[in-house]
Amino acid sequence: MRTLVALGLTLATAAPAWAAGDPGAAPGMPQLDTTTYATQLFWLFVTFGILYVLMSRVALPKVQSVVERRQSAIQADLAAAQEARRQAESLRAEAEAALSQARDEASLLVKAAAEKASREAMLAEQELGRALAAEAEAAERRIAAAQAEALANVRSIAIEVATSATERLVGFTPYQDGVTQAVDRALARPN
Repeated sequence: MRTLVALGLTLATAAPAWAAGDPGAAPGMPQLDTTTYATQLFWLFVTFGILYVLMSRVALPKVQSVVERRQSAIQADLAAAQEARRQAESLRAEAEAALSQARDEASLLVKAAAEKASREAMLAEQELGRALAAEAEAAERRIAAAQAEALANVRSIAIEVATSATERLVGFTPYQDGVTQAVDRALARPN
């Protein structure tokens, strides 16, 4: 700012010497008329100084505040997105743990049913040799029923877990038919 003032004063003091110029010269383009150089330069610096002050004191602080507000909004959105991602990962881990637990429980039920049927078959073989075929068939039916019950429990638990996880991750309750079909496809796949 001091430089601009000093330059303006220098030009103002040099103006009379420039104004003297060549009095008999023919008028041409006003920008090239050497008699008006001093005043043109003076007003150039005055206008530039005023514009500089207006821009640095008024316009640029407003632009900077807008940029800072946008930056803080972007940071807040990024933080919210990071938190949502962390929650989604946590929910996914919980769903996987619940599904793993359901599979383990189903495996134990099948194993217990198989052991029970095996013991009953051995007792029946010792007691009744002739009724062995009928008793083995009954034990197989019980095993199949226990497996079907275990699979039905796994299926219903999987449907509940999938519905709950989808509801938490996406934010709305999915169609029950769609969830049921997806779980049936997943259970039908060979491991």
